[in-house]
Amino acid sequence: MLRQTVDSLAVRGVAGLLGQAPIGTEVALETAASLLRGWTLTTIIEGDAVPRLFIPRLIELWRAGRFPFDKLVRHYDFADIEQAFADSAAGRTIKPVLRF
Repeated sequence: MLRQTVDSLAVRGVAGLLGQAPIGTEVALETAASLLRGWTLTTIIEGDAVPRLFIPRLIELWRAGRFPFDKLVRHYDFADIEQAFADSAAGRTIKPVLRF
């Protein structure tokens, strides 16, 4: 999909890569035509947020009742780590948090 994305970019187009393929995954990109089009591929880490700005904004939204992060988090005892992985993979929880 990444190859198709950059192949479809216009001159000076930008593609952003989020998420992660399995470790070790590689993609072949054609270089000559790409150089003529001047496109950009950028990776996005944690939304590319600036933590000192983003975290206070999330807190403001939470206080206003507009960001119910507590519904995104589910706590698991460390002994239940396999269940945490299974629930995450199955979509039963968004952010599993392990307790030691």
